[in-house]
Amino acid sequence: MEGDEVSAPASAESSQDGLNRATWARTVLEFVTEGWADRGELAMLLDLSDEFRGRSILDIGVGAGRTVPLIRLMTRDYIALDYTAEMVQLCADRYPDVDVRHDDARTLSTVPDDSIELVMFSANGIDAVGHEDRQEVLNSVHRVLRPGGVFAFSTLNRDGAFFGATPADAPDTPWVPGSLRPRSTSIEQQQASDDDDLPWIRAVRNWRRLRSRTQDHGEWAIGPFAAHEFSLLVHFITLSGARRELAERGFVLEKIYQCDDAHPLVGASTNALYFHVVARVATIPA
Repeated sequence: MEGDEVSAPASAESSQDGLNRATWARTVLEFVTEGWADRGELAMLLDLSDEFRGRSILDIGVGAGRTVPLIRLMTRDYIALDYTAEMVQLCADRYPDVDVRHDDARTLSTVPDDSIELVMFSANGIDAVGHEDRQEVLNSVHRVLRPGGVFAFSTLNRDGAFFGATPADAPDTPWVPGSLRPRSTSIEQQQASDDDDLPWIRAVRNWRRLRSRTQDHGEWAIGPFAAHEFSLLVHFITLSGARRELAERGFVLEKIYQCDDAHPLVGASTNALYFHVVARVATIPA
């Protein structure tokens, strides 16, 4: 495990960043999961696997290590990193033969320039920081990628039902992450949920605390997120907004995979809860 100290930008101590990091540190064991997050992630990695088999891959926001065995099937030239120390330690304990680093996506201080061919950032991890810090993430990813390299990441959809949701109407994924099986709607499961009021009370309290910090700028927004009982404040973006910001940072958007679809998106918009982006470093004409 490398990088005991994270050299983060000044904005790393912003209230949004501190709020989210504290939630992940507190819930670290909830991230010991396996398998694919959703059908879109599976389809995206299958499409990328031939091009990047055996090549250098950087896995940002690895958390407890869900993606480690998935991406290691593609390559052994692999670096995993996360900015939450508790996550880094757990991932390193689970996968002692993997290069797991404590680093911040906004700086990628442990990763040399032009050294990586594919950068992954799964689980909407890029949405944990504010809009300006998000641009720093894109700049740092562009710096470490080799010419023609690819950035593949997932991001919450400003046009999806997660944005503006409340504890009373927040959607859930219709599949079980990892297995991709349909989520159970059994009477027993519903009754058990109804009998447990504590998560609901915490969600309402957190949502009331964070809702005043909602920002809506049209193509992107900041708002409370239903995960972890509405204890997170995250970034949302539209498809057109994602295309625009990537172009401004030197990327060309190649493909979009919706979280609930195994085929690349055909169209200029989506109402999926979140979507996966495949963007390539733009080539500069000679």
